[in-house]
Amino acid sequence: MKKYLFLLGVLFSVSNLFAIEPLLFKPLVGNTFEPRVGTIYNIDDEKLRLDIGTSIDLSTLHKTDSSEVRLGGDFFTYTRLRSVGHFKFPVEASDYFFGANVSGKTYLMEQPFEWRVRLAHISAHLVDGYASDSVFLQRPFSYSREFIEAIGAVRYKNVRFYGGTTFIFSTLPKNLGKWVPQFGFDGEYKFWRNLYLSYGYDYKISRIKKITKLNATGQLGVIFKSTMKTGIGFYIYNHNGWNEHGMFYDKKLNYTGIGFQLIF
Repeated sequence: MKKYLFLLGVLFSVSNLFAIEPLLFKPLVGNTFEPRVGTIYNIDDEKLRLDIGTSIDLSTLHKTDSSEVRLGGDFFTYTRLRSVGHFKFPVEASDYFFGANVSGKTYLMEQPFEWRVRLAHISAHLVDGYASDSVFLQRPFSYSREFIEAIGAVRYKNVRFYGGTTFIFSTLPKNLGKWVPQFGFDGEYKFWRNLYLSYGYDYKISRIKKITKLNATGQLGVIFKSTMKTGIGFYIYNHNGWNEHGMFYDKKLNYTGIGFQLIF
């Protein structure tokens, strides 16, 4: 696994030289499983989530005046840390996401329509910060899932409404439901000079150990953009549902957090 992760990391670093900007299909603002560079501080129990990664479009497969299709890739991690004071943050668990995607824009019934299909892998691991006297607070186990995710979206003014599903065709443990319906909305609104309001909420219906639960995740914040369209965003986050980290996949997680993201 380490060799494959290293190879993918090298390929992704090199491929950034040839990336097409900007992304044809923008990451879903409220969705947990999207590339971000930033951190979230959980004000309920002093946990932190650190996100590092990116998605890039590598090649244009088809392009006309009214439609375009691109091939791209995803490579990112989202990590849980614990705050213990004195600027110390032991790492408790980390999840790795990597895969390939095909995205497109066209017109459906004379209305703008965009879509994305991803083939991806997630694996999760406990780290030494989730231990006491070198003994893990829970026993580590193998967690991974391979899946296909398909999302379609339409826009109305500044708001994007989307829906789709995920099909999990391989998983450890075996007690995860194979289908995960998903829907939500997001948007961005310029309200003064280089200041933008950014918002999004994402809903998933997932089944674990024969229990079906609605997962709701969202964020609301302000982005300060430069003339290069890069910048920084400050957000309020909310999550209610199954735990977003694979090592705690069968535990419920409800929290409100604050944090920032680098916009690029």
